[in-house]
Amino acid sequence: MSFLDPIFCLYLVIICAVYWALLWRSSSLALCWVLFASLLFYAHRIPWHALLLIGVSAIAFVGGRLAGSERSRRHVFAGASIILALTPLLIFKYSAFFSGLLSELIGAGDLPDLTKYGLILPLGISFFTFQNIGYIADRFRGVFATPVSAFKYAVYVVFFPQLVAGPIVTAREFLPQLESKSFFHNRDYILGSTFLALGYFKKALLADSLAGVADPVFATPGAAGSLAVLLAVLAYAMQIYFDFSGYSDIAIGIGLWFGFRLPENFSYPYSADSFRDFWRRWHITLSRWLRDHLYIPLGGNRLGVSRMYFALLATMLLGGLWHGAHLNFVLWGAGHGILLIAERWIPMGWRNWSWFGGIYRVFVLTSIVLLWIPFRAGSEADGFAVTAEVIQRLFVWTPGDFREADLRLVVGFLALLGIGSIYGERLLGFWDRLALPWRGALLAIAAILLLLLAPGGGAFIYFVF
Repeated sequence: MSFLDPIFCLYLVIICAVYWALLWRSSSLALCWVLFASLLFYAHRIPWHALLLIGVSAIAFVGGRLAGSERSRRHVFAGASIILALTPLLIFKYSAFFSGLLSELIGAGDLPDLTKYGLILPLGISFFTFQNIGYIADRFRGVFATPVSAFKYAVYVVFFPQLVAGPIVTAREFLPQLESKSFFHNRDYILGSTFLALGYFKKALLADSLAGVADPVFATPGAAGSLAVLLAVLAYAMQIYFDFSGYSDIAIGIGLWFGFRLPENFSYPYSADSFRDFWRRWHITLSRWLRDHLYIPLGGNRLGVSRMYFALLATMLLGGLWHGAHLNFVLWGAGHGILLIAERWIPMGWRNWSWFGGIYRVFVLTSIVLLWIPFRAGSEADGFAVTAEVIQRLFVWTPGDFREADLRLVVGFLALLGIGSIYGERLLGFWDRLALPWRGALLAIAAILLLLLAPGGGAFIYFVF
């Protein structure tokens, strides 16, 4: 079930109404309802995938208990449980990928392609696998030492707003919220409604409109001229931001309706002045997970410059591969890793010079946009060929037709994105100062605009990850 399905709106209203009613009687009953509704939400598409989710979570819960104990072999339990929790992700998402690599490198026979047997990639498997592994690692390191019941851990893992596409929530962020006697407040409902409206606006009106510019060009780049390709690349850079940040806003908004605060996942990433700053603002919860569970364990910046460069590049390569079983995503991760390493060679004082800082910011944003090309092409059948064709037409002038409507749309949305990046905090402050009736009226107008103007029909981009 997608947040975009009309049936989901009815589903959300029903489960929220029952949840709020149960809160008056017992918070435990309310949490039981949340657990049941979350499992039902996930099982709606393919019921047995819910069993996989429960199995991976059970492994992580038991592994976390053992890894956080005083046992002499707790490191063995931690490692074994992480491997077991990771196995379904490797099988479902990467078996065909590694099979193809082995075939090309050493001529090994192909491993079986699971899709031939009707085994579809479970939704959100990357997200809930990382969340479970993070819990095991935090228990082992003592970052989260508080014992937790199996019931509350299940609520934490399967809570449906963040289950399919994040944010990746840590145990120390979510589980303490379950100890509160009352989870819901009126201010949470008001703030949650605001996040919901903003998220649906980003996805349904902005991201899906931009998809109409980007998708045709990436599907057949050989038929497009250079200007059409440029518009498509810019459109996708905005589309993926509006799409994924829109999902995150919706997840945060629904979480607030239940009285739970999910972490921020985006903070005006295209206003970044460096590559490090970009990754502090883009997919914040994934960046944090990669830092805590890959970069730092690989040595981080504690063991010398060479080890830091290795840790940084390895982290970005694996982060790229996490996004998809295709070498295009590895290329995308490698590009960011190399640029992050190169950035360490630039003296910090240089970036404080107004002229150099401005030029460098343009370079950073241009590089980020260009790296979205292999990322987007990774969704096509022949990702490398699409990447090469798009880059060639982008840098070698090729005449061709383009739609003036696309030009107006991209320019208009670029202006909107720029205004949001510069004045976003002020606009949010203005919204917080508005009286409740005005907020309600504006939210109603936004809902009407979405119904009348949104093209609709597009799934969330990160559902495939």
